[in-house]
Amino acid sequence: MQIAVITITRNNVEGLRRTITSVRCQTYADILHVIVDGDSTDGTAEVLDAERRNGTAMVETAPPAGVYDAINRGIRVALDAGADVIGLLHAGDTYASDDVVAQVAEAFDEGDIDFVYGDLHYSRAGSDKVLRYYGAAHFTPAMLRQGYAPGHPTLYLTRRAAQVAGPYDTGFRVGGDFEMWLRLFEHTELRPRYLPLDMVCMDTGGLSQRWYSRLVTNNRERLRSFRMHGLPASHLNILRHYTHVLKSFICRKQR
Repeated sequence: MQIAVITITRNNVEGLRRTITSVRCQTYADILHVIVDGDSTDGTAEVLDAERRNGTAMVETAPPAGVYDAINRGIRVALDAGADVIGLLHAGDTYASDDVVAQVAEAFDEGDIDFVYGDLHYSRAGSDKVLRYYGAAHFTPAMLRQGYAPGHPTLYLTRRAAQVAGPYDTGFRVGGDFEMWLRLFEHTELRPRYLPLDMVCMDTGGLSQRWYSRLVTNNRERLRSFRMHGLPASHLNILRHYTHVLKSFICRKQR
């Protein structure tokens, strides 16, 4: 079973190096690493040239047209290359352990499922300190209607699931992952499985200064997703989302 790991990057050469190293350290042998770069100007090109020469990754370079356009490009490359399963690990993010992809493969080998998801945590680059957990142990599809979804970097889709779900909506700036979760759970008969596994360490990077702006945009785009899917859309539902975020943190701390 070949598992494609898609990495989206733009002007984050140090984060890209950490992500490449993390993918290489995975114990699972049959990984196709697809890197999609948005015409970076910070030295990323040299790193990608080395990956091409070494044959350790497939590289796609294109003018920046948004994160979801880049993800779609990566998925197309992976599908054309014959990948059986597709997941995401963006530049700066790393796997929480060296056997994450192996455990994903084992889950798909064990039963009739179409996609898996799990837990993740946040930390700063170069630090082992966990700033926040984002778990999905208590998640139910009904929570999507309150704006809560599992962590997007923990999603792995079979080839069939990727084709059934279709491409990400490029009209979103930051909320396309939530719209994809709605699509998977509300409008398909695809079979999910939760993996009780801390899968990804997300780099908080320099988001703090843009945190409020991203929060407002994310909430606005969640409401848009509700309307697109014919679901009740209200700011109260969005606020309920944060009670689930808090619960996921508390549940993980009590394990």
